[in-house]
Amino acid sequence: MKTRYAFADPKAPPRIGVAASNPPMTGGVVFDTFELDGTDQEALRVVEERNTPLRVERFEQGSWQPYAEEYAATDSGYDEARMFIQAIEGIGGGPVRLVSERGVPIPHKP
Repeated sequence: MKTRYAFADPKAPPRIGVAASNPPMTGGVVFDTFELDGTDQEALRVVEERNTPLRVERFEQGSWQPYAEEYAATDSGYDEARMFIQAIEGIGGGPVRLVSERGVPIPHKP
């Protein structure tokens, strides 16, 4: 079994990927670790299964409150979540974060 590290890289182009090292040699921040013998495509499916849905939360009244929208833990889901965050940050309010299904914060700003 090989240790795989799921990471999010908010720099252009934003992406979710898997790496063999922590930190990933290509950049990004690790948000999940698992063991798998298989291809990178199989590892990306595991990342999606373990971390979907991604949720956007806003800090209000002393705690993190989730928005109703949910996103897949894939490149396209990550990109959609980042666009949603940019839109809601544009209208103001409290701090916003992106988290995985297991509540792990995922970087969303370069």
